[in-house]
Amino acid sequence: MKTCKAYLMNYLQKECALEVNEKEIGIETVELEKEELDKRYFTEEEWSSLPASCLITSVNYDNGRDMYTLNCVHQYKILLKNDERIEWNSREN
Repeated sequence: MKTCKAYLMNYLQKECALEVNEKEIGIETVELEKEELDKRYFTEEEWSSLPASCLITSVNYDNGRDMYTLNCVHQYKILLKNDERIEWNSREN
């Protein structure tokens, strides 16, 4: 099973043609209550299936022009570019 960091690095390489060193990727894991999450990043289906308390791993890469963030929440991978959700198929990456 791939880590969130590996998913983001793979996405950046395949979709953005960016070769990123693993040390350039920031990572943190936090536990938040569902009410503390930003609902705008989730579809209705995703939001309704989240538990009351979520462990979130957030990985990010900032190249000075664009900020890419991958939030792994529950069974979902929410990819953002400059704070806007990007639709992608994480199973292919």
